Amino acid sequence: MRIHPMRMAATMLTTALVGVAGFGAMQAGAASATTQPAATTLPVDTTIAVDPSATTAPAPPAIPTITTLPLFGTQLTLDITTGPGGALANIAVNPADGLTAVELHPNEVVFVDAAGTTQVVVKSRGGGQRVEAKSGSLDDFTAGGGAGGWSGDVFGTGAATTVGFNVVKNADGSPDITGITSSDPTAEIGAVEHESEDSEMKARAAVRFTSGAQSRTLFIKVTVATEDGATQARVSVSLSRLKGVAVPAADAAGPHQWVGQLCDGSAARIDYTVDTSGTVSGVTASPTTASVNNNDHGIEVRFSEIERVRIRVRQEDGQIKISVSERFRCDSPDPTVNTPISTTTEPGDEGDDNHNGDHQGDKTHGDRGGHRTTTTTETGAATPDSTTPDSTRSGRGNRGGGNNGGGNGDGNNGGGNGSSDG
Repeated sequence: MRIHPMRMAATMLTTALVGVAGFGAMQAGAASATTQPAATTLPVDTTIAVDPSATTAPAPPAIPTITTLPLFGTQLTLDITTGPGGALANIAVNPADGLTAVELHPNEVVFVDAAGTTQVVVKSRGGGQRVEAKSGSLDDFTAGGGAGGWSGDVFGTGAATTVGFNVVKNADGSPDITGITSSDPTAEIGAVEHESEDSEMKARAAVRFTSGAQSRTLFIKVTVATEDGATQARVSVSLSRLKGVAVPAADAAGPHQWVGQLCDGSAARIDYTVDTSGTVSGVTASPTTASVNNNDHGIEVRFSEIERVRIRVRQEDGQIKISVSERFRCDSPDPTVNTPISTTTEPGDEGDDNHNGDHQGDKTHGDRGGHRTTTTTETGAATPDSTTPDSTRSGRGNRGGGNNGGGNGDGNNGGGNGSSDG
């Protein structure tokens, strides 16, 4: 079942790379770690309590999400607000000095420094969120101790979960990740995986969270690569889309509910019942104008031609797995930022496949075709609409609006902002 995050509830995602000095000062070697700033909320699909008598979808909790990446001995903070379907709506960078937004799309924003040697990328697509920093040396991330972290409402329950880690440089120059902790005592902290191939060295760790019949994984990855004598180091923290988990049939049996918001911000809801054999019955949808198509083991609800939710129920060996996916094609505007903007669109420029190395499995192809346009502003406080001609926007197309979120073969949720009790 496919659920596209760009259509669901408008929630908040705050990703932080925390800072206390200007970006230029950071490069000069600013003081080390500061406390993490207050955060915002994640767009998530989640397991929720079902009240069959309720008539409106519950509002998502406003719990902060913070990602902290060490950079030049301090931290850079990005506060990220998302709209319907998880589309990026606003990104406030702190410190913003010396950074310029060179790409602005509903699902991706790219910042670079004045020298063009350091880059920060924010992505929200396929039900997952990701922040990555790229620089010329691993030392840029290990200076000051290399402490990083993440905090957020993983399942939309109103409670924050935290993760801490350190980026380390081994004696042989390879990257490592140490000191991984989580405030969730049930979180599965995997062993750090190391890989060295040709001129690239990697360290990767995963923290898996589970709530009822749903799970999400936080990936931490450090890469150092050398090509033609030039070295680049990357550190990323990404939260996967929601994924169904097999549970005993007796635990899965009973009423279930999916809730979310459509592109226009209105509430949407699907109620259904699952029995111990995995049979689905009693399917209703709101708004009542939605088209419902269901069989014994699956549901497809179309709220419009561009808003679709699929729910699939599998029963095997006494266990049931409920997988929910969304496919929404919201026409989301480009996000606003608090940095200068200098963006260029090349003719026929295509969206990337979002192969971020975290095996989230979502490919996103937008229709960014169109003519070349350049937008340059001294401040990012205004919305992109105020600085980009209408002809430019229509020619480029809505890259984020064309996302194909979720719905991969293993039943991962692509939901970003919908909620499912499955």
